[in-house]
Amino acid sequence: MFDVKNLIACLPEGVLSDAEHPKILNQLRRFDPGHQARGTTYLSWKLFDDRGRGSKRFPDDPDLQLLLISRTVRRERDRARSLREDHGWIGSGADPIALLDELFDELASGRDGVADYVLDSMVMVAMTADEECLESAIELVEYVAESLPSAGSGEDSGPKDSLSEHGRSVIRYLTRGLNDFQSRRRNACDEIDALLRGEFDSIASWAEITGGYKNGEYVDHLDFTIFPPGVDFDARWRGDGEGGQRRQPVVDAQRFLIFTELERILSRTPGVVCRRIPKVAADGSARRFGASLSEYQVMTVRGGPIRGEHAVAVSPMALEDAVYVVREDVAGVRWPEVLRHTKKEARNEFNARRLFVPRGDRYEYVSAAERIAALLTCTTRQFCNGQVVYDNYLEEYVVS
Repeated sequence: MFDVKNLIACLPEGVLSDAEHPKILNQLRRFDPGHQARGTTYLSWKLFDDRGRGSKRFPDDPDLQLLLISRTVRRERDRARSLREDHGWIGSGADPIALLDELFDELASGRDGVADYVLDSMVMVAMTADEECLESAIELVEYVAESLPSAGSGEDSGPKDSLSEHGRSVIRYLTRGLNDFQSRRRNACDEIDALLRGEFDSIASWAEITGGYKNGEYVDHLDFTIFPPGVDFDARWRGDGEGGQRRQPVVDAQRFLIFTELERILSRTPGVVCRRIPKVAADGSARRFGASLSEYQVMTVRGGPIRGEHAVAVSPMALEDAVYVVREDVAGVRWPEVLRHTKKEARNEFNARRLFVPRGDRYEYVSAAERIAALLTCTTRQFCNGQVVYDNYLEEYVVS
């Protein structure tokens, strides 16, 4: 059941002032499932589209509803701001063709997880396009949506069968109830411009005081397996050893120096907090780092300019496990949910970045930490689409 009054009641006392109350109620009503069923508001479509992937049922718990709403607002606000900062996009009424062409070109990068992110950005740009360009903008987005195959599609699949779940959702949003399209478009323009003006920032901030963040509490231990064992090893990068024999993975506990170096680098930025997360043994007691060498370990990063709580996962298994970087603003969910999945799912569904770190001396781990720091502090778009390179002029790693 969706009830905005129940959502408001979930907020800690003092978060919402009396003056804000009417405005926030109206904003929350935009997420009503009735709007989603009719495809009438952009934000309700995004909320249920993101939650619906993988057949996840929208929760009845108002605490979880509020958390999902807040994350949707923050993700779409960050998307709009990234388009403005990286492309000079001004919001509704803009000529979208040049920007849509740029986004279309990004699909050619072939990176895992890029397609859905770029398609969502194209929808945002197209729905707010200038009237004269609107039809051609929508047609381009529909073409892209129809061109993204589902994970299981093959050469014998028909066009409908090969359509990705997200591509199908985009087409439904753009074409459902064509008589109501102008109303749907006006709502999208109003909401996206409001996101750019910061009018939804209060709701966006609630992700840090609801759900896993409620009352300032963060995940304080790991009671689950990070990346199911025996699944999707990052083994293709092992290379060949002497005599053409396949190199075998080895335990290299020195790889955890990456955490030490990363904390040192990020400590230069005011407000940033790095925290290593302990494991929990079967008897419930906490296991600190190194107690089980073959397992991934996690450091979280938040505060300062960083939006949300990000995570870095490092395994000591050299020549088998890569380092993974998870950003909450990109994944759209908290890092524990990402790390419970397989590595392939983490990359494809949540846009986790994978870094290959060769076994070596301390220099290799310092270099890895510098690259990770660049990924944690770059823009959302750069994280999804960019490559980490060393800038000789700045004398540091950047994402471009």
